[in-house]
Amino acid sequence: MSQLRYARFCTDSLHDSRQAIESYNDLLVMLEQSNLDSLRLVAESERIHLFMKIGKRTELLTSLGSAIELARTNKDYAKLSYLLNLNGFLYTQLGFMNQALNVLDDAHTNALKIKDQDEKNLNLGYHAAVCAHTTENSDLKTAYLTRAYRYFMAIKPTSAKYRNAQITGNSYYASVLMEDGNLDSARHYLSLSTSFIDPNNTLPDDHYAIFNFAKLYYLSEDYPKAKKWLEYGLSLAKRENNEYRQGIIYYHLYNVEFAMGKSQQANQYLERYASLKDGLDKTQVKIISLVEDELTQDRQKVIDNDSQQETGIVAISMIIVFLFCVSTVWLFVKREHNNQTENFGTPLSEGAILKKDTPSVKPNVPGGKSYNEPKEVSIDKIKELHQLVKTNDPSFMVKFHEAFPGFAKTLGTYAYSALNNSEIEICACTKLNFSTKEIALYRNYTLRSVENRKYRIRKKLTLGSEVDFVVWIAGIN
Repeated sequence: MSQLRYARFCTDSLHDSRQAIESYNDLLVMLEQSNLDSLRLVAESERIHLFMKIGKRTELLTSLGSAIELARTNKDYAKLSYLLNLNGFLYTQLGFMNQALNVLDDAHTNALKIKDQDEKNLNLGYHAAVCAHTTENSDLKTAYLTRAYRYFMAIKPTSAKYRNAQITGNSYYASVLMEDGNLDSARHYLSLSTSFIDPNNTLPDDHYAIFNFAKLYYLSEDYPKAKKWLEYGLSLAKRENNEYRQGIIYYHLYNVEFAMGKSQQANQYLERYASLKDGLDKTQVKIISLVEDELTQDRQKVIDNDSQQETGIVAISMIIVFLFCVSTVWLFVKREHNNQTENFGTPLSEGAILKKDTPSVKPNVPGGKSYNEPKEVSIDKIKELHQLVKTNDPSFMVKFHEAFPGFAKTLGTYAYSALNNSEIEICACTKLNFSTKEIALYRNYTLRSVENRKYRIRKKLTLGSEVDFVVWIAGIN
């Protein structure tokens, strides 16, 4: 498709990563309405690769969920294992170790199903490498990294994965040697690793090899060479407009300059790091919030499944009790019928017996309405909520729920799948009559991101295209 080719061109040339992201977003929204799951998986995987390259970690995490489900549906075990390994790595970076281990178990199970041996070794290598990040035990970490090295080195030179495996495997093994203090051997393996780097076609693991070389020279107290490798990494990060990686490199350059006694240069790098740190911290908080939402939804699914099972058991029990009661009443009626026949000779009808035994008590009639009218929200309260949206105040949703206490619950009754916090926030802003562009502007989203979220919300609420979303939301109290 022409749109996919254009997105690839923007990605490869990196002349406009924003345009590339928008092209992928447009394509994926269009493909969601089709049955072309295999093409959706290709586009989603390429978008994830782009997010990794430019350091968009929030968007990366959001895309991983849908890509994993697509890979699982398509039974593409190679992509599924790779995506799960990447998801596990992000969880370890964010401190969600238990969740990371669960995801990595899934990645390993699916890696074993891969038929192509080189592809299988690559994914098992990544799995072992990510597992090394989940432990503080140095012996276990060494064992994992050594295992990863063996998997990577088993990939044949004729494979398309060979260059990636050589960069990654040798770099990881060098990190093991550095931990043991064997710096000369580590230098040998890092030289092998970096010899496969192509500056015109960078891979995500190139940067890990570059960092390791800088670390090697820093440990050797050869600070000028450490600085040289960090500057090389910085040039690649700037070319890719990856602020996340730039921030990390600025901090390491500060340490190197400080170790060389160059306080003025060190402070300059520290200032550059500080200029990016606030944005990086906000991104980190946002990502952690996304993961918590994700895990909450997973837990809710488990609770719902357990609840459905319990409901089923209760229903079956009630049916059994009901049948028992009916059979008991039937036996009692039959016995009375026989008694009446014996005592009076003329049997009573079953209707007469039941009428006789039924008390003539009228049911209570409710004296009023069965629901509470929503409280009217004052103009001043609405103005306050508008101001909180415009200033991107974190207390907005708390204040909104105070003003509209039943809003989220009512939404939930219409949704076949639970809305997450960010989706409820979109609905809240729409309730206050903010347009899509205004929500994107005031809540620090991209326009395409808000449109995608609204599309998902409509699907969850099963709203047809004929339904005006703004008018529908306005009617929810």
